[in-house]
Amino acid sequence: MATKDGRKTGGRKKGTPNKLTRDLIGYLEQRQYSPLSEVLDCLEKERPTPEEVKKYKQELVKRGISESEAKPLVRQFANDYLSTPQKIDVNMRLMEFVYPKRKSVEVENKQSSTITFVSKDEFNKGK
Repeated sequence: MATKDGRKTGGRKKGTPNKLTRDLIGYLEQRQYSPLSEVLDCLEKERPTPEEVKKYKQELVKRGISESEAKPLVRQFANDYLSTPQKIDVNMRLMEFVYPKRKSVEVENKQSSTITFVSKDEFNKGK
């Protein structure tokens, strides 16, 4: 609420996250999730080739896993539900909730000052 003269009263203090943001941060922390690590993993890891996926499926069947049980495992291995750019995009968006945003700070020097650079040799001569 604001008073008639425009001053704000009540509400959250500046910098306090809303309930949804607080819950999301808690959820990510509870799972020890790091969006930055996920992005770096995406950049290091390449998607398996179709031949690698086929070989993985054959290995599962050799181990006695049925086709129906192997299907979600193969899908997860192939990671066909999100491409690497999509995974990076999702994790970059989640970073906003985990890591603080950096703001530029403008420094103003109102005093006039002179800085003189002296070489090491010149400095040692003065001793």
